[in-house]
Amino acid sequence: MTIYQAKYVFPVSSPPIENGGLAVDQERIVAVGRARDLGLGRLVDLGNQVLLPGFVNAHTHLELSLLRGRIPPQPFLQWLRQLPPPNRSSRDEESVQGVRLGLAECLASGVSCVGDICATGPYLALRRASPLRSVCFLELISGAKRPPRNPVEYREWLDRETKAAKTKPLHTMVGISPHALYSVLPEHAAALVALAAERSLPLAIHLLEIAAEREWLEFGTGELAEFLESIDHITAKARTLGPAMKRLDLAGVLRRRPLLAHVNYVTDDEIDQLARCGASVAYCPRAHHYFGHSPHRWQEMLRRGLNTCVGTDSLASNKTLSVLDELRFLKKENPMVEAAQLLRMGTLNGAAALGLERHIGSLEVGKLADFVTVPIEEPGRGDLAEAIIEGTQPPSGLWIGGQAVGE
Repeated sequence: MTIYQAKYVFPVSSPPIENGGLAVDQERIVAVGRARDLGLGRLVDLGNQVLLPGFVNAHTHLELSLLRGRIPPQPFLQWLRQLPPPNRSSRDEESVQGVRLGLAECLASGVSCVGDICATGPYLALRRASPLRSVCFLELISGAKRPPRNPVEYREWLDRETKAAKTKPLHTMVGISPHALYSVLPEHAAALVALAAERSLPLAIHLLEIAAEREWLEFGTGELAEFLESIDHITAKARTLGPAMKRLDLAGVLRRRPLLAHVNYVTDDEIDQLARCGASVAYCPRAHHYFGHSPHRWQEMLRRGLNTCVGTDSLASNKTLSVLDELRFLKKENPMVEAAQLLRMGTLNGAAALGLERHIGSLEVGKLADFVTVPIEEPGRGDLAEAIIEGTQPPSGLWIGGQAVGE
């Protein structure tokens, strides 16, 4: 047994512990409390730092990591046109390099688990070789220029990817992701939801990321309609009109406790409906700002009982993949928000969104020993969560399954 001692241990699910300790046996937490009360074991003194759960990045696109700084801030559909064509010959190698860079950056920023949208390529093997826990949401866009273009190809691709790379339980996991209601045919979305149910896999979908999505869904008009027609997308000609919630319900999405990315344009009734069905929302604050969206309703979502967590989106629309950077940005933009609530969004809420709250996201007996250390400028003064969020220091160390990353 190893006992990690720090000036503070912050379990997130319970109050901070001064002169705290975390006892780890193999990869699991066996005790949390005052260090002096945890008994005998190999002692690791981490000094004047806060020990807290590893951060969870619930929504990102690691494949786009090489695009950092290449595309200036602009409205989403204009930005989308700037992305490299998916069928370009060099795209695969750039994507592989992007995933490698993204995995390394997540670890360096204290992220222990990520929910990543995987569009192409054999990336499960890359993740399996990394210490980072990941849920790789394999993505479908109907009629794409390269497979998978439909549910039949998707199932073949899923079987091939998982057989070739082999998933590692609670380390390298697979999820299902119909990209968005405007880019996936209704029958394709329903088929993927059925596949997720058949294999007991988590489900993620981009929802109401832009205001134009609602107009397209309900009336078939507007900026998004023009964009889909301009790229001759299959859904431009074969669409079923109807409100977003009805479309989700018809496809069976709302029965799968889905992880919904962004949800930037939503009504009160829709928030309540999503909360009732046990959905989660991954809000990406700095990407939201980058695209110039209207203010996000994340605080109302939390008040209404909708599990709301944090993602970074991609480095094509963000500067870093650090969840702590996202939380500090949110605090700066919303000074009255409690820092403890922000930390929960970046840890336990993210774990719940990925279906992993019984295993990670807080420091509790029986959970996996995924934790991070963060120096604070004035330990012991004022509110500890505020000191972490209002500080400037990046995480100084990361342990995943009780193993120090980088050692």
